Amino acid sequence: MRISSILMPARLLSSSACRRGVFPAVVAVALALLSPPAGAAHRHTTHTKRASHPAVTSFARAEQLRDALEARPESSRTRSEYEQVLDAYRRVYHSDPADPKAPVAANMVAGLLAEEGRIFHSEKTLLSAVGQFEFLRTQYPANPYRAPALLAEAAIYLHDLHDPAAAKTAYVKFLRMYPRDPLAAQARAGLKEIE
Repeated sequence: MRISSILMPARLLSSSACRRGVFPAVVAVALALLSPPAGAAHRHTTHTKRASHPAVTSFARAEQLRDALEARPESSRTRSEYEQVLDAYRRVYHSDPADPKAPVAANMVAGLLAEEGRIFHSEKTLLSAVGQFEFLRTQYPANPYRAPALLAEAAIYLHDLHDPAAAKTAYVKFLRMYPRDPLAAQARAGLKEIE
């Protein structure tokens, strides 16, 4: 069994915890609990393994579907294919909102909705992308995607939905919330583009 497949709270993975020996002890206990009894390994089925780590399996499946979708030219992709991938990523955070992959999955849903909206010229889907970025920012406020998500909202409003007032509001909000973020220069450039 790979140690990386075990989901651990972040505080247990901190460097100070590792120096104190907490991490090795936790790994040893986790491996002991997760390892099958001797002679029972042949009884584990794929279904049993999926049941023990549904979010990890769901995320890996979503990644496979996305890879398959992106391997096809945009012109030959269908809405049904996008929905299949979107649903796979949604399963990750719907099944376990606290899963470490949940913010990544929410971000992928937002990005794929924006892509789908652009390809199929769908205002409704683009607005759904904005809503998904908002969901990502509010439900996972400590994730590293929060600032780029707000910038993406502004860009969708400006370039895809042609709504400069909404874009300006999002850019101003970005600069108020993240004035020192490396992306602040892009927000300022977006505001200049509007004016």
